[in-house]
Amino acid sequence: MIVYCPTSSFRCPAEYSPLRCPLTRAPLEYDEIPAFDVQSVDARETGIWRYAAMLPVIAAGQKRVTLGEGWTPLVHDEWAGMSLQWKIDALMPTGSYKDRGVCVMVNWLKGQGYEVLVDDSSGNAGASLACYAGRAGLRSIIYVPHNAPEPKRPRLPSTAVNWSKYLGRARKQPRPPKPLPRIAAKWPTPRMPGILPSCLAR
Repeated sequence: MIVYCPTSSFRCPAEYSPLRCPLTRAPLEYDEIPAFDVQSVDARETGIWRYAAMLPVIAAGQKRVTLGEGWTPLVHDEWAGMSLQWKIDALMPTGSYKDRGVCVMVNWLKGQGYEVLVDDSSGNAGASLACYAGRAGLRSIIYVPHNAPEPKRPRLPSTAVNWSKYLGRARKQPRPPKPLPRIAAKWPTPRMPGILPSCLAR
């Protein structure tokens, strides 16, 4: 895989890349990701790691970080006269539909040598990241907006190594918490508002 900046000439192998373009500070995009090959699917595995050949995110000699994500059931149904299937992702290991992407991301970041993962989340991403970071032996710090939905909040203190409420603005992107620069100076720390690299949803 390689990473590149859409607005500058910066390109480099993904395993040597920073998280942002050193020229523009923009988030980097991934390219030259292995194409899907049905012959490479490992039928002995379940969940997303059936597709490990297409997910080159685990460093040489690194043990895979997993909680058994993916492989959630499909429920057949009809809606508005159409036949469909509901994917029941509430049965993911952390109860979050983001487990697939977070699992891939944490494997990648662990292999890159990161020690602390920081996220601002109202629930789903934060709970998932905290669980997978803990599984990987990494530290996680989750910042929760003061207006996060009440049903989601109880999951975060029980899973995050560190968590904190901060004030966000309604209907606008909240400002990053003030401690982030200090955290970044102390540990190798990516702040991940999205899920990189891409992964398969199964």
